[in-house]
Amino acid sequence: MSSTSRTNTPQNKNTHASANASRITTTPFQRLILLTKTTQFAWFVGHFTTFLSFIFYNLNGFPQFLYNLFYVGVLVSFGVQLYQCHFSTRRGAAGISNNIQGLISDVNFPYFIMAILWLLTPVNVIGCLPFFIFSLFHSLTYLKSILLPQVFNPNLPIISKINSFLVTNQERSMIYSANLELACLFSVFFRALLWRPRSWIVLIAYILFIRTRYHGSIFMQDSIRHWVVRLDGVLSSPNVNIKIKMAYTRLKAYIERFDLLVSQYTRNLVKGNTSGSSDKDAAETKRQQ
Repeated sequence: MSSTSRTNTPQNKNTHASANASRITTTPFQRLILLTKTTQFAWFVGHFTTFLSFIFYNLNGFPQFLYNLFYVGVLVSFGVQLYQCHFSTRRGAAGISNNIQGLISDVNFPYFIMAILWLLTPVNVIGCLPFFIFSLFHSLTYLKSILLPQVFNPNLPIISKINSFLVTNQERSMIYSANLELACLFSVFFRALLWRPRSWIVLIAYILFIRTRYHGSIFMQDSIRHWVVRLDGVLSSPNVNIKIKMAYTRLKAYIERFDLLVSQYTRNLVKGNTSGSSDKDAAETKRQQ
């Protein structure tokens, strides 16, 4: 359930083979064992671990172990997704280079990086919430589409109920996730103002993360526009100090300039890589001739 379709399970070459074999086996346990041998199951385990860890983390007094386990689950699920999309087939040097470029531009890659950052920095529970929503919907999707039909019975009533829940709440969950990511930005910003350990590193990384999400997600774009409209309305009141209004106006100008500078840097970087690849291809062609 990334900003595009993060509830889609990763592609797996053994899916059809496992499904056919599962119809031949005689017991649910045997069919479950077959599923555990697929990459999809590892993806599901990562999301389900994330989901359960967050539940027990809140029920057991916020132990650090479960917080760490939460992000280990995130890294497993997103890592499997990224691997399946970009590295599951063997390719030459040019193919690996293209894979890396595709990996960096993948909508799931910023989440993978942020999960590493959250795992290595002081606890921020608000940062867990979007991942918790993702893990809930992904786990339900796997249960509905694969585990319940293949291990038990494709006609179970609960499958249609899960499907109805997913269809009804899919878009709503993306809106909630985008708003929670913005709320986390405010949390990270205030931590930086208080000079918490490693808070400025987290702030810079998270600003870049939000920028990436803004340019890749219509839900994030809508959420930011909604927040800006509300802030504009609040600060337009005559009761608000003029210095606060001026600071807010300057902040928006700085954000726009920062976005422009990053965009220019990214374009130049991509242009340089493309030019370098073209030069290598030309040299290789000349050498072969």
